[in-house]
Amino acid sequence: MSEAVVQQIVNVLGEKRTFLLTTHIHPDGDAIGSVLALRAALVQMGKACEVVNTDGVPQLCSFVPTCEFILAQPTCARADVGLILDCSGQDRIAAPPEALAACDLRIIIDHHQSSQPNADLNWIDPTASATGELIYELIKRLPVEIDATIATCLYTALATDTGGFRFSNTTPRVLRAAAELVERGADPHKITYHLFEERSAKASKILGIALSRLQQDCGGRLTWSVLDRATFDALQADDDDIENVVNFVRNVRGTEIGVLFREGDDGRVRVSLRSNSRYDVSRIAEEFGGGGHRAAAGCRLRTTLEDAVARVLHRARQVLAADGPSSPMNHQPLTMLS
Repeated sequence: MSEAVVQQIVNVLGEKRTFLLTTHIHPDGDAIGSVLALRAALVQMGKACEVVNTDGVPQLCSFVPTCEFILAQPTCARADVGLILDCSGQDRIAAPPEALAACDLRIIIDHHQSSQPNADLNWIDPTASATGELIYELIKRLPVEIDATIATCLYTALATDTGGFRFSNTTPRVLRAAAELVERGADPHKITYHLFEERSAKASKILGIALSRLQQDCGGRLTWSVLDRATFDALQADDDDIENVVNFVRNVRGTEIGVLFREGDDGRVRVSLRSNSRYDVSRIAEEFGGGGHRAAAGCRLRTTLEDAVARVLHRARQVLAADGPSSPMNHQPLTMLS
């Protein structure tokens, strides 16, 4: 932790009066939980805040308290400070560029190792399990109480990016933070249910289709599935309905890299990558203009579905081959287990 930068941020939050908070496009639980927790803390301090995300709140996070305060567009002409949380690149910021440009000061708080530190103050800590962990440390330095609202927001953030405290980035530090948040009013059962267990009928159908299309290569070390546009159109599904599907792909026994391809309606293909702790899939994502974490990353390719599948799988095969010989399979769909 950079103590000097953190103290500067604490000072700014205490001295300034108006704040514009934002995060990344297509926000997840870490993004939503982090930005709402910091908003709640600033409101306790008597500050004026607007939270903006042009993509709104995903259904997955609709249970998070105060999410109704997230706006699609800012209503204030300008703010003293623009805070950008959990966002690894300028092209992924979910607020109008002119709104942030109008701020006197801009601050980035992020934990992505691919983060681009280009604000006036940058707190980037890739050792943190989630941006919510950094916001937790920040709020503890502010003259506020971590109440049930803040605790729920922060626990949501931590649980999201650690996969319910199951991923390899689950550290003693994040578990200690989670324990305090439970003491402060976060409900682990409720939050875990909403994040990882509750699914709509459409989402359940999409999951079934994705699993029925599983394919493997590299002796079972590479597993992937492809969801085309026609499948989404037939079910009238959207991005919310594929949340966490890639984790089921990665969870196939023997898989070391799991990939989910989803054809969008904007001429781009969304690629989600997951790995065990041996492989850094964020490096693959970065090669295609994306980013993320060692065990969880993603990118979007402006190309055909077939080309995206071929290019990303080729790179994944290279990564696995560099680690030793494998026994390639014939790229046939898996026989589903009963």
